[in-house]
Amino acid sequence: MLVNEYETNLIVRGDLDEASTYALVEKFEGLITGSGGTLLLRDDWGKRKLAYAIQRQPRCHFLILNWLGPAKMVAEFERRIRNEDQIVRFLTIRVGVAVDTEARLAQAEEQRRIRAEQAKARAEAEALAEVQGEEDEDYDN
Repeated sequence: MLVNEYETNLIVRGDLDEASTYALVEKFEGLITGSGGTLLLRDDWGKRKLAYAIQRQPRCHFLILNWLGPAKMVAEFERRIRNEDQIVRFLTIRVGVAVDTEARLAQAEEQRRIRAEQAKARAEAEALAEVQGEEDEDYDN
């Protein structure tokens, strides 16, 4: 069966707590895998200020889901998204046509590994900066 690669951008209401937001995302990830698709990546951008308020929401939570699935799956996936009141806006884009599933899964795994290394390096740099900031404060006294 031919599968395409899709990217779905979700904008979730900003007044939801983290647990509710991630429960909603887990629900959509389950829908993808339950319908015969494969989730590649979840990119969480966190809460951001919007250029203009949408549904009286000045800040919203941004998420991006990259996934593989058959073309007929998109309509059902978007229908389920439309039924959720917590989703302010969404957009699904076809990124690739007739994708080699095994190669794309390996590439997604490599992307996850690189992102984890970058996050670790960023956390270490922030911790080092914090320690150096404390040392500078001690020196000033």
